[in-house]
Amino acid sequence: MVHSRLPEDARLLAELVAIPSVNPDGVPGTDRTGEKEIASFLARRLGKLGADCELVRVEKGRPNLIAVFPIKGRPRARVLFAPHTDTVSVGGMTVPPFAAAVRGERLYGRGATDTKGSIAAMITAFSRVLGKGYRGGSVEVTFAGLMGEEARNQGAVHYAKNCPKFSLAVIGEPTGLKVVHAHKGTAWFTVRAAGKSAHASDPSRGRNAIRILTEFVQFGLPRIEAALSEFSHPGLGHATVSVGVIRGGTKVNIVPSGAEVDLDVRLVPGLSAKAATELVRGVARTISPHLSVVLTPGVPALEADKSDPWIQRILPASRGFTTVPWCCDATIFAQRGIPSVAFGPGSIAQAHTVDEFISLHDLAAGTDAYAKMLGLLLGP
Repeated sequence: MVHSRLPEDARLLAELVAIPSVNPDGVPGTDRTGEKEIASFLARRLGKLGADCELVRVEKGRPNLIAVFPIKGRPRARVLFAPHTDTVSVGGMTVPPFAAAVRGERLYGRGATDTKGSIAAMITAFSRVLGKGYRGGSVEVTFAGLMGEEARNQGAVHYAKNCPKFSLAVIGEPTGLKVVHAHKGTAWFTVRAAGKSAHASDPSRGRNAIRILTEFVQFGLPRIEAALSEFSHPGLGHATVSVGVIRGGTKVNIVPSGAEVDLDVRLVPGLSAKAATELVRGVARTISPHLSVVLTPGVPALEADKSDPWIQRILPASRGFTTVPWCCDATIFAQRGIPSVAFGPGSIAQAHTVDEFISLHDLAAGTDAYAKMLGLLLGP
């Protein structure tokens, strides 16, 4: 299908997919990284709809886009629509990541689902509802295209520090048009074993860091799992731990002086990163005095109040409430006391895949849902 024959939201999505905005952290799979180009594109697009747009530098070449649709007088409320503009790596993809190829009823490419589909649906909805110079209401609408969500949530953290007190934040994510009111949080740990190198011909002269670490994995990890299972949530299940990476040693004939393991702990409401850190460190101390634990902070778990009047207000535009095991920028704004949920078209099953796509039917349904949501929010 030729892009010019596509509906407005699909044409916009094709343009967005064609703009690389790969998160540079890790192994991006391309040298075309960063969010500056897509943020500038969105600023031009939203500016034509009457929004006041600003690119706010977060890191070099990596801005947030903040676009405010102005109203007459002082707003009685402010609402935020905030998808992220970065994507994950394109390494190993089996479809051209930036071609925005359309096959049947699917548009393929990196970010098609996560979350350029949400962006395209939001902006098309803005065009329908706000694009004719909306100035008459008393609810101010802000669009924030946030950088960095796929690695460290820097864009959300930066904006949330000084953003207005929004009555509601709707974070664009592929939720199947269900309102995500709760999700797990993350805390990443590196457990390091400090050994002493020696010639492998006489290992008694050294202290083998790999053996110390192996003892932690074999005996400590089950204790951590058991303790985490005590923290549970009716929609999310219990907190979990997963071993992601093990590193250690330099050469077969050297007793290793260092080894480390990376753990991914998924938090649930009621379990903080601080409490998880105390747990992991406590177990490590019982295994060996030569173990240390370093926390890489992630994001807390999210649990929004489903009875909040602004969340209730948007519910008729959705397919109901849900919970998810993954995490997103919603929790960053929730920490500021802003009622925050995730919502958008597409399925998380297509996110981060080698052949990422979104159904054009799902995209259209997302546009309709966002337009209905705006009508509900802007009404009396």
